[in-house]
Amino acid sequence: MSASVGPTKVLILSWERPLYLWASLDSLYRNTRSDVDFVLIDNNSQDPLVAKVISGFNRRGMFSEVVVSPSNDPGIIDKQMRRLRPTLGRYVGFVESDVVVERGERCWVETMVDIMESRPQLAMLGSQVDKADFINLDWIVGQVGHELEKRLVELAKGQSPERASYVAPGALGEPHNPAGRLLMLRTAAIGEVGFAADAVLYRRLKAKGHEALVTGDVIHRHLSLLNFFDYPDYDVFARGDFMSKIS
Repeated sequence: MSASVGPTKVLILSWERPLYLWASLDSLYRNTRSDVDFVLIDNNSQDPLVAKVISGFNRRGMFSEVVVSPSNDPGIIDKQMRRLRPTLGRYVGFVESDVVVERGERCWVETMVDIMESRPQLAMLGSQVDKADFINLDWIVGQVGHELEKRLVELAKGQSPERASYVAPGALGEPHNPAGRLLMLRTAAIGEVGFAADAVLYRRLKAKGHEALVTGDVIHRHLSLLNFFDYPDYDVFARGDFMSKIS
């Protein structure tokens, strides 16, 4: 990573599900090996274990700042990016707390920043999901004993395009918009269009002539694929409604 880039701020958005939050923060703490400034933003979690997880990693010295929102605010990331704008470098990372970053030969931040540096029009760079966590829908049918209603299909990401998409190592692709759960963003471009849910952000950036791509060189696990086991009552419809309000 070019020394001229300097430290990269990475915003981590947390909300509930402390099992996933711990795994996510542990992976970021262990597998980030470049100059990174983590800002943890908790969106008004009510589970007391969330605060304990955050405190544990704060004691490790992981965060430069911990922001606790007084409400579950769909606009929290856009607001924090605007607040932090004077301190942001050319790029800003964003990670949701159901993401585990897998260890590669190079640091994931270094890899993504170097790709951004090599493509001046690239404003939104996502990574590829580890497909091993997708649950076979027929297996779920066998477990519940009936055809799957919409809630269970959504819970298991049964219609996700990521089940079939693939970007080879060393390549960039655009099989769909980059998943919003792990992104490297060009700060100036986000200043133009504002932060938004991934599909909306993708369309806004493309309309301005920017590129939005997925790299095959950074792999992440999406722990929400395991909600069926760990958080079977997770409200996928409330999640969808929340995401619609981000933009």
